[in-house]
Amino acid sequence: MAYMKPDPNLDLNTTEGRREQLRQLLGSRAQKNSDPRGDIEVLQPQFIEYTDDDELVVEIPVRPWQVNGIDQVQGGVLAYMIDCVFGPLSFVTSGYNPVGTMDMTTNYLRPIVLTDNDRITIRARIVTNSRRVMYAEAKLYNSAGKLAVTASTNIIKIGV
Repeated sequence: MAYMKPDPNLDLNTTEGRREQLRQLLGSRAQKNSDPRGDIEVLQPQFIEYTDDDELVVEIPVRPWQVNGIDQVQGGVLAYMIDCVFGPLSFVTSGYNPVGTMDMTTNYLRPIVLTDNDRITIRARIVTNSRRVMYAEAKLYNSAGKLAVTASTNIIKIGV
C-alpha cells in the first residue's frame, strides 16, 4: 500500500469503518510514473471483503517473478504475501498505531504452481488485541480454493 493518511471520517470501532479503510489502503497505489513502494503494493492486492466477523479477504495475482525454478511460488514470497496482509489489518485494528511483526510461523501444506490467471486468496483475522500486542492468523488458498499455507503472528503496537 502506498502511504496514505487514514480517513478521519471513518469510525474504526465499527466493522463498516474498518472495512472502508481497508478497502482504501489495499487499493492505494503510487502516483503515476513513480516506483511502487517495496511493500504490499508490488503484489497488486485486490480487496475482496472485510466480513462482519472481522475477517479480511484479499486476492493476489501470481506472477512469474514469484516462482522458483520449478514454477512454484517460492515459500518466502508466500510468507511475504501473508505478512503484507497482516500489516494493513493490524494497522487499522490498532486504530492507526504503527505496528511491527514480532514473529511469524508459516506452515506450507501444498505448493502454489504458476498457471495463467492464477490468483491466491488470503483470509486473515486478528484473534486477540491487547494493549501492546496482537495475535493474528491467516489461511492462504490456491486458485482452486484448496488450503495451501497457514500462518500465525504476534504483532507489536509501536509507541503505545
